[in-house]
Amino acid sequence: MKRILSSGWFVLILGAGVACGGAKYYMVKDPSTGKVYYSQDVKKKEGGAVTLTDAQSQSTVTIQNSEVTEVSEQSFKQGLAGAAPAAAPATTPPPDTAPAK
Repeated sequence: MKRILSSGWFVLILGAGVACGGAKYYMVKDPSTGKVYYSQDVKKKEGGAVTLTDAQSQSTVTIQNSEVTEVSEQSFKQGLAGAAPAAAPATTPPPDTAPAK
């Protein structure tokens, strides 16, 4: 039996597909909350909503009204680095305001 594609051709075709298509990166903003999501998986739904997999939390998010922007891989990585939750500032007790005796 003759093989239709040798493994070498398969690798070549697969590599060409990745080089041509490549990964896509998106920044999705929810204007009603101001929250920004980064994703490689954004799907448009009926009625204008989008569903995405948030790259930070790996959770699936649906946004009714959104601003979707395709960004570079570098911007995507920078956005993820900046999207990490900031540490809560240390709280200091208020100064003692009791009158001195």
